[in-house]
Amino acid sequence: MRRHPSATVVAELLDDDFMEFGSSGGIYDKTQVIEGLSQEAAVERTVTDLEVRQLTPDLGLVTYSATRHGEPPVHRLRSSIWRRTGGQWRMLFHQGTPI
Repeated sequence: MRRHPSATVVAELLDDDFMEFGSSGGIYDKTQVIEGLSQEAAVERTVTDLEVRQLTPDLGLVTYSATRHGEPPVHRLRSSIWRRTGGQWRMLFHQGTPI
């Protein structure tokens, strides 16, 4: 079973103040997301309709459609807010919405 990227890589991409509104209805912080990914098998995904909008010099909004391949395939709209701190962009907020 293939695993998700290492916790170190994910930890570098998520802001310490990270929060996610998951498509399952749960609310997760950085630690919970890292722990959850370490327990989950990697699955092929396709991203389409990717857009990036700069909201301020240090905030950006990323939106896209994602398909998780499997039986059955799962389609979601995704959005995230990224914050630049100390020259590094990190995800501050993420939301997944089933479609």
